[in-house]
Amino acid sequence: MSETILTNEWYDAAKRKPWNDRLVLVRFSDGTFHVAKWDGTKWVGQAGMCFFRTETITHFYIFEKYNEKSITQ
Repeated sequence: MSETILTNEWYDAAKRKPWNDRLVLVRFSDGTFHVAKWDGTKWVGQAGMCFFRTETITHFYIFEKYNEKSITQ
């Protein structure tokens, strides 16, 4: 049985991780938010660089990716 992770939901980062290299919104223990991804072993920023912070990531949110074709003009 595989674990299901849905988009548009908040998850506890201590219990689950998104699939590798998927950009997500993360919440740090000080209440700030950043875009990050899980590289399979650690959280990194959008550019793949490690976070140099003392706060920990507590939650992550998988958002729907921007789809330019769905925008009507």
